[in-house]
Amino acid sequence: MRILCGLSVDLAVTAETVRPDEGDDEFAGLEDSDVPMAGLTGYVPGRPPVLEPNRGGMLRAGSKVAFQLHYTTSGREVFDQSELGIYLYPAGEVPEIHKMSGGRALNRSFLIPPDAKDHEVSESAVVQKDAYLVSFMPHMHYRGKRMKFIANYPDGTSEELLSVPNYQFNWQMRHHLERKFVPAGTEIVAVGAFDNSTQNAFNPDPSQEIDWGPQSWDEMFIGYMRWQHVEDATE
Repeated sequence: MRILCGLSVDLAVTAETVRPDEGDDEFAGLEDSDVPMAGLTGYVPGRPPVLEPNRGGMLRAGSKVAFQLHYTTSGREVFDQSELGIYLYPAGEVPEIHKMSGGRALNRSFLIPPDAKDHEVSESAVVQKDAYLVSFMPHMHYRGKRMKFIANYPDGTSEELLSVPNYQFNWQMRHHLERKFVPAGTEIVAVGAFDNSTQNAFNPDPSQEIDWGPQSWDEMFIGYMRWQHVEDATE
């Protein structure tokens, strides 16, 4: 694929999807499509794109794999060389698949003032069934400063589950937990902040008011979380 933009460390291969063959539509309207989709994996700086053992899924015959890639321009022409590798089990071998679920605490409505040093944003997601929490992953861009995850339990108590006090865009790691049970109805709140000031050496332009956007000089606020429902868990 020939492109007229450069790949930088900001390249993110995200939201790859497996789609049943619904005709040659070149994946038009991928974001708003009602065609069934299933995630494969994703890549952001600092996080390996390889799934853990026994974390695969069924790839049905006739499916199409769609890539969503984020580019940042560099002013010169370069070539995209993205590749996807898939490990397949031998014929006749039935793998033990550990069914996983998850959610996102995603906030698109924030507005970061110019030169704000600690602009706080929050969002939440609710665990609908009894589950074991597996991991968290904060996602922001260059102005991301910190993020923590708090569980608000149905009985009215709260517990801080993870704190990332020094978030770095180049190290968007997934943080794995020990086996942590949460009852149905638990609200997981992601609380974070952005540094849009001159004190942030990575800040593209502290004079700008910043909202949600796909480019790295824009911002995002997403707290990814994964869990396994108790009914799907094995000892």
